[in-house]
Amino acid sequence: MQYSNHYKGRVTAAEEKGTNTDSEERYRCLFEQATDLIVIHDMDGHIVNVNDSLFGRLGYSRDEMLRMNMSDLIDPEQLKTTPLRMRELAEGKRIFSERRYVCRDGSFVEIEANVKKMSNNLVMGVARDVTERKKMEREFRAAELMFRTISERSLVGIYIIQDGRFAYVNPKFAEIFGYPPEEMINSYSVEMIVDAEDQDRIREQIRARMEGELTSVHFEAKGRKKDGTLIYAEVFGSRSLYKERVAIMGTLIDITERKVAEEQLLRERNLSNEIIDCLPGVFFLQDADGKYLRWNKHFGRESGYSYDEVGHLNPLDFFQGAQKEEIQRRIRRLLDDPTGETDLEAEITTRDGRKVPFYYKAKRILYEGRPCIIGSGYNISSLRRAQEQLRKSEANLHTILDNTDTTYVLLDKDLNIISYNQRAADFARKELGHHMVISDKFLDYFPMERRDALSKWMTRVIAGEKVDYEISYPQPDGTFTWYHVRMFPITSGGQEVWGMMTAVSDITQKKLMELEILNQKVQQQKKITRAVITAQEKERTKIGQELHDNVNQILATSRIYLTTAMASKMAGKENLIPQAIGLIDNAIDELRFLARNEITPQGKLNLKDLIQPLVDALNERSAIRTRFVYRVAVPSIDIDLKLNIYRIIQEQITNILKHAHASSVDILLGSDDGFIHVTVADDGKGFELTDNRKGIGITNMINRIESFNGDYMLDSSPGEGCTLHVRFPF
Repeated sequence: MQYSNHYKGRVTAAEEKGTNTDSEERYRCLFEQATDLIVIHDMDGHIVNVNDSLFGRLGYSRDEMLRMNMSDLIDPEQLKTTPLRMRELAEGKRIFSERRYVCRDGSFVEIEANVKKMSNNLVMGVARDVTERKKMEREFRAAELMFRTISERSLVGIYIIQDGRFAYVNPKFAEIFGYPPEEMINSYSVEMIVDAEDQDRIREQIRARMEGELTSVHFEAKGRKKDGTLIYAEVFGSRSLYKERVAIMGTLIDITERKVAEEQLLRERNLSNEIIDCLPGVFFLQDADGKYLRWNKHFGRESGYSYDEVGHLNPLDFFQGAQKEEIQRRIRRLLDDPTGETDLEAEITTRDGRKVPFYYKAKRILYEGRPCIIGSGYNISSLRRAQEQLRKSEANLHTILDNTDTTYVLLDKDLNIISYNQRAADFARKELGHHMVISDKFLDYFPMERRDALSKWMTRVIAGEKVDYEISYPQPDGTFTWYHVRMFPITSGGQEVWGMMTAVSDITQKKLMELEILNQKVQQQKKITRAVITAQEKERTKIGQELHDNVNQILATSRIYLTTAMASKMAGKENLIPQAIGLIDNAIDELRFLARNEITPQGKLNLKDLIQPLVDALNERSAIRTRFVYRVAVPSIDIDLKLNIYRIIQEQITNILKHAHASSVDILLGSDDGFIHVTVADDGKGFELTDNRKGIGITNMINRIESFNGDYMLDSSPGEGCTLHVRFPF
C-alpha cells in the first residue's frame, strides 16, 4: 500500500516491526478492491492514501493524488459554502455529506461520503459515486415539471390516485367535477365523485390495478359533480409509480353531452343503423378478415360508393402505397391487443379517384364473440384548409411586419432570437454593426456599456412587466438618432412567460420638434423676463419722476415758505405758513395717489370693489367721463385671477391717460358659458395695429392674459379709438 512521503515513516516503522501483518494484508485487499471511492488524509487535509477506484474515477495517477490536499479535490465553489469540518472530525463525530470531486479534466463527480477519524489520527472518507443518480434525479424533476406544464394546459382531465385518494388532479379534471384542484388533492376519495351505481365497479377496478391484476383500463362511468349533477365520463388509467409508490395515473373526458344524446337516441330510435347513421362522421365495424360488418350512410357519401357496394370492399381498398402498408400494420396490432386502440390521419381514395384527408380513431372490441375493429373517421379537409389559411396568415403577418416602420424582434426566455423583421436587421447592421442570426443571443449584439442596463430591462420583461424607454445612438456626422423602445412579455394567456417582443420606433423627428418647441419656450420666457425687467425699470423711473417733478417741487416750495416765515421780518409773513401747510397737504395727496396705484389691492375684496376705485380715480383726476358696468354672475373667483384682471384694467387706463386723448371710457365686466369677459373701450385717437406698436404696457397685459389661459382681441385704428376685449375661463 502506497502512502504519501510525510506519512510513510510511521507506516514503514510498523511494517519493520512485523505487527498486524495479516490484518494489514486483509485491509489492503479490501482497500484496493473496493468499488467505493476511498481516501485517507491527515487532520490538515493532506491526502496520504487513495484506492484504485478513486484515482481511476477522477483521472489522476496515485502519485498525483498523494501530493494533493482535500481542498484541491473538492469543488472550490462548494468549499465556499460548506468548508471541511475538521473540528467535528477531531471531536470523533462521523460526518455524512454530499460533495463534488474535481476530475483531472475539470469535470465533476458527485458523491455521497461517510467520513470518520480513525484511531491513528487519520481520517478515512468512503464515498459512493452518485453522479448518474443525481443526473437521473434532475432529469426526473425536469420530466415532472414538463408533465405538470402539459397537464395544467390539457383539455382533458388528468388524475393520479394513491391510497384511494387523489394525489393529483389537473385544473380540467377539477373543473369537470366543479371543484378547485386544491380542494380535491389529498382530501377527496374516488367514491366522493362516483355515482352510487358505479362505485363497486370503480372500487374493484382500482383494486385490480393497484395489485397488478390489470395494467391499464379504458371504461365509461357515471360521476357526480360538487352540486350533485350527474355526469358521464370516459376514463383511461394504468398502474404506475408516483413518488416511488404505486399509483394509478390516467385521463378523463367529460362525455355527458354525448351520453345524453345516445340515451335520447336509445329511447327514441332503434339501436341499429339509425344510431350509426346519426353519427356526424364515418362509422365502421370490421372483422378480422377485413370484411365490413356495419357502416353508416356517411361512409358511402364520403367514399363515393353506394351503401350496398361498401359491403364488398376491404378497408385496404381505400388506401395506396405506404399508407396501405401502415394501415395493415395498425389493423394487425389492434387485433392482437385485447385493449388495443389507435388513431391516425390518412388520405382515402374515393371511387372517382379523389384524395380526401381523414382522421381515424379505432379500437379492438369483441363483437358476437369474435375480435373486431370498431372505428370512426372525420373528413378533415376543412381543417387542412384552415391550417393552410393559418400558414398564409402567418406569411401575411410577416409581410406586414417587414413593411412597417417599426423594428420587431421576438426573443425566447433565454433572450435568444426567434424571429425578426427587415427593419430589425437594418437596425442591427446600422446601430450595432451585426448581422442578425436566428438563435443568437440578442444581448451579445450590444456594446458592454449598454448591455447591463438592457439586461436589467429584459429581466423585468421576462418576469412579466412591460417596459418602454427612449434612447439615442450617435451617428458618424455627430448627430443622434433617437428611438422609442417597447418591450412586453409573450404569454399563452396565463402567467407563464414564453418569451418577449421588442418593438423599436425611430422618433428622431419627434425629438427634434420637441427640442425646437422647448427652445421656442425658452426664448419666449426670456422675452417675458426682459419685458418684466423693463416694466419694473419703467415703474421705478415713473415713481422717481413723480417724486422729483411733483412731490419734490411741492416740498421744496414748502421749505422756502417756512424758511422765509422764520427768517423774514416782513409784514404779512404769517400767510406763508398756511400756504406751506397747503403745499404739504398736496404732497401727501400725491404720495397717496402714487401708493394707491402701485400697492396690490386686498384679495379679499370682490372683483367689483377692486375695479371701482380705478373708475373713481379716473373720474376725479381727469376730464374723461368713465362708465363702469359689472354683470359677473360668478359666486367665487380665484384671488390671483381677480388681481390679474385688476392689473390689466389698471394698465389699460394708464395707456389711455398717456396716449389716447380720450373723452370717454367704458369698462364692462360680464360672464357667460364658463368665461369672464373684460372690455375696456375708449374714444381716443387710436393707433395702427402692427407688431412693432406693441409696447411694454401691451406686452405686460398679453403676458398676464396668457398666464391664466385667457385670450384677447385688440381693435384700434387711427381716429377710431381702441377696444380691448379679454376673456378668462373659470
